[in-house]
Amino acid sequence: MHGLSVPSINLSFELSKALLDLSVRDRIYYLQEKLQEIISSRGEDKLFLYHIEILFEPSLESNPMSLLEKFSRMKTLLVQWPGEYDGQFLMYGTDGSRDYTKYKYSAEMVLINP
Repeated sequence: MHGLSVPSINLSFELSKALLDLSVRDRIYYLQEKLQEIISSRGEDKLFLYHIEILFEPSLESNPMSLLEKFSRMKTLLVQWPGEYDGQFLMYGTDGSRDYTKYKYSAEMVLINP
């Protein structure tokens, strides 16, 4: 699927399963815990995360980049960015939409164009 010899996680699928039985309020509260469980459950020190769109769900009130940075301290995360990159910023969603986010590219990030 991705051509890497690294275990992969369909994050939207796994995280939605983990949050499914929780109320909307509890999903916000338990998001980080469930995400940590998913990432920690894989014994490898590197993981490829794809379909991360759930992190941008407005009802979860999360900061996707902060979450990815936090969990990248535990393991090396290779993340398939679901948005755009313009040479300076990583963007997700459409400008003006509820899920629109924009992050300044930093030296800690490595971008690989498919």
